Amino acid sequence: MLEFVDLMGVIEMNILKLKNVFRRRILFAILIGAMAASMLPFAIAPLPTHAFIDQEDRERLAIQPYPPPLGLSPLPAHVFIDLHIGPDGELVATHTDGIYRTVNDGESWQKSSDVGGGYFIDGQHHGLFVIGNAGIYRSTDKGLTWSRTGYAEKKGGPISLTMDAKGNFYRYFDHCGGDVETSHDLGKTWVPTKAQPSVYLQENSGCRIIASGDILYLVGQPHTVTFSTDQGRSWEVPDQSDKKFHDEESISLSGIFPDGKDGLYVNTLRGNFYGEMRLYRVTDRWKKWDEITLGIRPHKMTGVKMELFAVDGSTLYINCAGESISRGLCTSHDEGQSLAHAVNGYPSFDVHGNRFKPGPWGKLYRVVSPEEYGHWGIYGIHRAHLETRAVQMLGTKGIPDPWTGRVD
Repeated sequence: MLEFVDLMGVIEMNILKLKNVFRRRILFAILIGAMAASMLPFAIAPLPTHAFIDQEDRERLAIQPYPPPLGLSPLPAHVFIDLHIGPDGELVATHTDGIYRTVNDGESWQKSSDVGGGYFIDGQHHGLFVIGNAGIYRSTDKGLTWSRTGYAEKKGGPISLTMDAKGNFYRYFDHCGGDVETSHDLGKTWVPTKAQPSVYLQENSGCRIIASGDILYLVGQPHTVTFSTDQGRSWEVPDQSDKKFHDEESISLSGIFPDGKDGLYVNTLRGNFYGEMRLYRVTDRWKKWDEITLGIRPHKMTGVKMELFAVDGSTLYINCAGESISRGLCTSHDEGQSLAHAVNGYPSFDVHGNRFKPGPWGKLYRVVSPEEYGHWGIYGIHRAHLETRAVQMLGTKGIPDPWTGRVD
């Protein structure tokens, strides 16, 4: 019995020694961790902001880096969505915080509505419209005041929306399904058009409805088209015997622009994302196809990229690349018949459809949004001068900070 007690005493002493050893080791580990943490700012260089922008672009844009810790910042919550350039040079922008307006080219902004988000439809003499989840809003005073006229969304998925020259709205599912619907009262009520397209549109392939002049086009990928000349009372399938592009080419739905008459400018893509991109002007109710080459000889068109991103009357703005132009901006003042001028390596950022807008006095404006640069981005509106090639960021006085929401 005595031997057992002695044995238990030895065990308790050893356990006590082990506890002391563990305590010392834990204290030592805490001390080492504290020392390492105090030296962390010197041991780890901060990750660069705007990781997808090279040094040349950073200097050109005069970017002041935002310093979130170790590159783990969330996406900003307060950003621009779309931009409209008015006839007198005023800029109206949709923002997650509301609708803002500037008359001094971005030196200062004034909030004209609390309606957040949405994109613009220029209804010409019918007014300027913002289409968003909160409804359809219209301004008849160049963006100074706004009033809701109706709703555009439809249960079942995102929609494609357009307005014809008479002020009628039309909507259709982006994923190609359901009826074509129209509203004759600016979105207050919606009804199916009197006739529905009979052409087969492959579901989930992508569709877009677009009005040009008095013609309403419904386009589905890869290259299915039907149109109506009587506001949806009847639909026709065009004779495409004069179609110039190959069957393996697909229509780029984001690359369709009205020509200001009854025709369309249409971009097609052959191959994968990095394949050839061609540009056509389609007239005579989708029957006549004319490829836009800007005067480039046919044997030099292999591998050429002609991506139209803005139309301003007879002036075309094209993101071009090929044998004679490495990567740049091409402009044409005669509807694409000839090249007005080209600037290699410009613009330094990719183009994305309606976010790139031509303005007066040789300026281009572009909205930069979070998804384009991942977690690192230059969130705001860029202004590019065609002649000087200078790219600047507009001022943000009166605009909420992208990260904090504070207003200067």
